[in-house]
Amino acid sequence: IKGLDTMQETIIKAEKLTKYYDDLLAVDEVSLDIKKGDFFGFLGPNGAGKTTTIKMLTGLTTISSGRVEVFGKMLDRNSNYIKTRIGVIEDISNLFVDLTVFDNLIFKARMFGVPKNVAKERIEKYLTDFNLISKIRTKFLLLSKGQKRIISIISSIIHRPSIIFLDEPTIGLDIKARNKIYEFLRNLNRDDTTIFLTSHYFEEIELLCDSITVINKGKIIYNGKMEQIKQLFPADKVFVVKFDKQLDKFPLEKYFANFKANKKSLYLQNIDTAKILENISKFAKDNDIKIIEINTEGNKLEDLFVKLIQKDDSDEK
Repeated sequence: IKGLDTMQETIIKAEKLTKYYDDLLAVDEVSLDIKKGDFFGFLGPNGAGKTTTIKMLTGLTTISSGRVEVFGKMLDRNSNYIKTRIGVIEDISNLFVDLTVFDNLIFKARMFGVPKNVAKERIEKYLTDFNLISKIRTKFLLLSKGQKRIISIISSIIHRPSIIFLDEPTIGLDIKARNKIYEFLRNLNRDDTTIFLTSHYFEEIELLCDSITVINKGKIIYNGKMEQIKQLFPADKVFVVKFDKQLDKFPLEKYFANFKANKKSLYLQNIDTAKILENISKFAKDNDIKIIEINTEGNKLEDLFVKLIQKDDSDEK
């Protein structure tokens, strides 16, 4: 079982990590304890301090106060050693547009001291995994946006790092490219690679991560396992009703108070089950629309995230 013998081993430890930009407090005493082999999600609104935290954890920016340990070693004293064992995938590529895919990947591999023959084998394997082997001699400039993103990810893990930091890795990609990256990351994680992921796609975090931390205005407001966050607001259940017709032309507000509609699906907040079922039946009968199915659905991570942020903001007032 993945990570069984290393389950309690801390691989990233941050204590009261703080970052000021002049007088602006960007990160406020953030503490993290990430275990080896974890798939860790880091969530927060824009400007909450996610990218700044990653930059401090990876030695890409100075720390105003606090301390970071990676692999049990202090980052400020062992920066070069730690950087050879981590991969950092930022939202902007740093590859050379006029070099081919192969030349870019060989260059990155050599930067990390990977022998050329080993690098060549890895490049061919990873490109084959992503069905991009035909692009091996194509200039980076000529690739599609999704292909560039995948090549950037490969370039950051070509040295087989023990930890991968990903800052919005699939932003702007279509679902096909995103699914390829998801499967690739899952395989790396199964091999005990620790993954630190930030993303605006809530379904991405929910699909991939074992544990999550939520940051707001530079401070941690939630830290725990994925299943635990869903217990914070246990009463919120949603009815999902599917009909045989599009709902955009029906007077939904006449029958329902708290609802969302999407094509043929209606989402209703469950406050009074009997009343909701009565209203659904009346709506269908009055409007000559057929009910296909009714299900209940638990909290979505996106809804929980919004509630956490709203609660934190209201607590400050």
